[in-house]
Amino acid sequence: MVEHENTGWLVKNRNADEFAKIVNGVISNNGAMAVAGENSRERAEKSFSIGCMSESFIRLYLSAKF
Repeated sequence: MVEHENTGWLVKNRNADEFAKIVNGVISNNGAMAVAGENSRERAEKSFSIGCMSESFIRLYLSAKF
């Protein structure tokens, strides 16, 4: 769901050093959170809207072999 450095940040295996590095990077880049938030909103609207999800379920239903 999260795309690293696009819609958020991912940390491997509870790595405290990596987590601290990411947090410090986000804090030092004033616009990073705003950009990630906007990217997340756009992705959610594009991929998980009612219309998109409905179409996905319809395609799945129509492809089922009964």
